[in-house]
Amino acid sequence: MKNFKKPILVFILFIVIQAIVSGCAAIVALFTNTAELGDFMKSGNSEPLEKILAQPTFLGLTLIISSLLTILAVRSLKMLDIKTAFSRHGITTKAAILAIVSALTGIFAMNILSEILDLPNIIETQLTGMSNNIWGILAIAVMGPLAEEVVFREGILGYTLRHGTKPWVAICISSLLFGLVHMNPAQIPFATCIGIILGYIYYRTGNIFLTSIIHIINNSASCMLLAIYGEKANDIKIADLLGSTTIAIVCSVIMAAICCLLLKLFKQNTQDIVYAQTEENVEEFVPTPETETKEE
Repeated sequence: MKNFKKPILVFILFIVIQAIVSGCAAIVALFTNTAELGDFMKSGNSEPLEKILAQPTFLGLTLIISSLLTILAVRSLKMLDIKTAFSRHGITTKAAILAIVSALTGIFAMNILSEILDLPNIIETQLTGMSNNIWGILAIAVMGPLAEEVVFREGILGYTLRHGTKPWVAICISSLLFGLVHMNPAQIPFATCIGIILGYIYYRTGNIFLTSIIHIINNSASCMLLAIYGEKANDIKIADLLGSTTIAIVCSVIMAAICCLLLKLFKQNTQDIVYAQTEENVEEFVPTPETETKEE
């Protein structure tokens, strides 16, 4: 558990920063609206505050600010080097295509299973509103994914790998935390499974260049659907389009198998990464391809 002390700190910071930014922004917004502030002070009615918290612009801006602060926090803890984290060094075009297609295939399979489970989506209204707001779109499609990749892949997964944690243990734990942080029943199992795919891609590349692209594509697609169909987007079921739930399940299994096959091909087109370090350079250590290390 020693290897996870700093990653757990980053996980807690991620949640705390979001809570603090949202709280401070709500207070500022409330105090700038004297009418609602007066009503709140006189009657203790929390409706004005709840109205502010639900506004798409408010939600978008607070998420953008908290994402930026989170990235800075991880950087200050010496768990992130921007240049290295987003470097495409050693990633061929073929490997990139295989990684992106495999992840999107796996996401499609998880979407089908998510529909079948039909778990409660407690932030459906907020996501729909944000998908029709420029700040909300920027937050969901770009800043949110970047911050999450910095925290869960570069920060938590990368740190534990560099400190000797077994790859699949590190991948599974970082993915579970990634799922839990969404705090939405409809997203937790889905995000955890996708986290495993993204975690494996990170493990094979040593950076968040590809995982960030995949994450942004996924969130952008969700934003697009919500912007076009609104709350009706959640009524569009893949099972209905395919004809039955049975066919949908079979399709999900096939897509999951294709995802695994493509990840295997992706592995064959990437070099093994050496997650080794000394006591002197462990914080700033940059993973390198095994073949390059041997040549040195």
